[in-house]
Amino acid sequence: MSEHLLDDRGYVRDWLVAGPWNEPLDLTGTLDPDGSPWGPDGRWVLTNGPDVTPFKAKLYSLSPLVEESVTPVVEGEKVTYSGRSDVWRRVHTMSDGLVDLSEFCFTPEKRIALAATVVEVDQAEWRTLEIASTGPLLLFSGGECVLRTTRVTYMEPATHRVDVWLPSGRTELVACLWQVGFRECRQVVR
Repeated sequence: MSEHLLDDRGYVRDWLVAGPWNEPLDLTGTLDPDGSPWGPDGRWVLTNGPDVTPFKAKLYSLSPLVEESVTPVVEGEKVTYSGRSDVWRRVHTMSDGLVDLSEFCFTPEKRIALAATVVEVDQAEWRTLEIASTGPLLLFSGGECVLRTTRVTYMEPATHRVDVWLPSGRTELVACLWQVGFRECRQVVR
């Protein structure tokens, strides 16, 4: 894997990504198709922007990410995660540092993706990593899950911090990302 340097703000500007893998989303048992479209459990949330956030969090609790390490991280090589496969491809971010996997979803769907990079330190030390996303994620450092989040946001990513022991040399960081799309689907990571 090639070196991925940080910019002035500490953002990784080059990532390897796989996915997103889109799956049809069965809403049976979560929304009543014959009930009132209004009220706290109404279908109205599917088309009303930020109001859908708690419903997405509920869906995540019913189908969370699988804690399955992904290695190796090599551009152009095959990667598998929880029965899904793809090839690692490079993404260079804009100045905001966001890997943007957003998409318009014509039907409800669950979206799983991976984003990876490699960090290198001269000597072993603790580092505080910040990762931001619009959906739940798992963060692996050297194959070990060091962070599990469940927070869902609508457009602006939520930032999470974790202290990680980095050994001397290179360490692969892999984020497994989750999101649900009902029309526009903002799926980003930084």
